[in-house]
Amino acid sequence: YYTVPEVVESKDISIKSDIYSFGSILYEVLTGSMVYDPDINPDWKFVSKIEESVKKGIKPTYSKDQIKNYLKIDKIPEEVISLLESCWNRNPLERPSFDLISKTL
Repeated sequence: YYTVPEVVESKDISIKSDIYSFGSILYEVLTGSMVYDPDINPDWKFVSKIEESVKKGIKPTYSKDQIKNYLKIDKIPEEVISLLESCWNRNPLERPSFDLISKTL
């Protein structure tokens, strides 16, 4: 589920909205888990509950260990974790550009 806060709140969308959604895809690539996994939170079986979480800024939990174990690597660069967090910034203007994302990755 890749809905961004500005869509849920009926605000204008922009390329920065796509950045938020990209952060959700990056999360799935790094962790091997769904963004709003109903196995973690049973309420997430319902779109309305996911939308509530998005509005409140609730993001899925993860850990560097979870990422390292899933990807079978010893160290995940701190820049990748920071990138994931910045993609999910509630303020669209503070999300990175795709140019910065491509340079970081």
